[in-house]
Amino acid sequence: MTRQRDAIDLLCERWGATRRQLLGLAPCREAREYLGPTGSTLGAIREDREGAGQGTVTQRFPEVYVGDAFHVNRAWRYLLVSHNAGRHLQALVIDAYYTFGGTAKWKAARLGLARQEFYDLRDAGKLFIDGWLANVAEDEAEKVSRQKISA
Repeated sequence: MTRQRDAIDLLCERWGATRRQLLGLAPCREAREYLGPTGSTLGAIREDREGAGQGTVTQRFPEVYVGDAFHVNRAWRYLLVSHNAGRHLQALVIDAYYTFGGTAKWKAARLGLARQEFYDLRDAGKLFIDGWLANVAEDEAEKVSRQKISA
């Protein structure tokens, strides 16, 4: 039986893809996959070398979490550093499930868990991340409403 993926699964999968890149587990992208003037050497020199451009400073940080992956990472880190052993285990399961390859049965065995316990911890971790993201969205909406009132 195939389980249905939900929105949190999609967000966690994006987070996992970014995490794989940061850990060096994903294949490196080629120059043609990047946007911008990297198609020519002169364009790369103008963008990246001091004094070679038109006086504008550009910074690129491809090795950071952006968008929803940033918020998922914050929730995952909170689980990871939690002094609650159950939450810490949820973080390890979330990391194993979305970051590393292999079957869930193999991952569960590596963590010393039964497969059903692995899935239960994954689901509990997803619920925590869902709550974290809902709280972030609520905070953002409150900031916007405060800005509208003060304007």
